[in-house]
Amino acid sequence: MNKSDESNLPLANLIRIVFVSQSVAYLWRGVAIAIDDAPDIFQRVSVWSFILPIIVLSLLFILKFDRWFAKLNAEFLIIFLSLVVSISTTVIAIMELIYHFDVPEYLLTPTRQYWQTISIITLIFYVFAFFLTLYFSIRVIQKQSRIIEAK
Repeated sequence: MNKSDESNLPLANLIRIVFVSQSVAYLWRGVAIAIDDAPDIFQRVSVWSFILPIIVLSLLFILKFDRWFAKLNAEFLIIFLSLVVSISTTVIAIMELIYHFDVPEYLLTPTRQYWQTISIITLIFYVFAFFLTLYFSIRVIQKQSRIIEAK
């Protein structure tokens, strides 16, 4: 690994973490919907909704897109966009959790209980993804600070 690759490794890690964590959470949500609506799921959404994230995730590792993006020297833009994605998906998961738990007891069916559980697990995935994104964003900023101080 040459010197320019090393200086961008934290950014490449951030990009990788954002792609992986968001894709895993997205796929989890899709699988949860598919389990609940197995016969109807592919009438409402395309099979590409499941396949495309897997393809993007595979290409990220096979073609090393994370390192290519890191070489663009747009660290703060990537950090900002990564945090926007992570925060917004976490907020959406919180809203979904509130929606599924805002049901009177007499309307609580097994399907509603299923979605309450799914919304909790989904929120856990997205909160974990948010904290990973935040952690790796801080690492990129620290690395950039050290590079600037060295100059």
